[in-house]
Amino acid sequence: MATNGWACLFVAIYGDGRQDGQHWALYIENVTVVQAMSLRSWSVDVSNSDPRDSGSYQGMFYLTDVRTRDVQDIEDIARGLHLNRYFGWNCQDFVMDLLKALEDEAIIDPNDNEYKELKDRLWRLLHRRG
Repeated sequence: MATNGWACLFVAIYGDGRQDGQHWALYIENVTVVQAMSLRSWSVDVSNSDPRDSGSYQGMFYLTDVRTRDVQDIEDIARGLHLNRYFGWNCQDFVMDLLKALEDEAIIDPNDNEYKELKDRLWRLLHRRG
């Protein structure tokens, strides 16, 4: 758990009701969950909740630490992302798009070796979905 103005950034992973499907969200520990949701159309949902409280929670994937002062910027960037960019786009793509946007805005350091390795593992997990 990060402290002194920093918070751990995770990808929260949930079961989505399909046999092997997963729902992904970005989770800033003890602060907020940012996710793309689709009922009839895609929208960004920001909530002050803990993924572990969900009945469909499967686990979390740690990526890096972020400054707590950047939380509002992270939420604003998420709300500004273009959603449903192509056929088959989903919540997992949203998480990857949001991470790229946070790198572009210098909220996450894309040159941090540990973060790069963890993001690469996440990318491989995304592309393993078939």
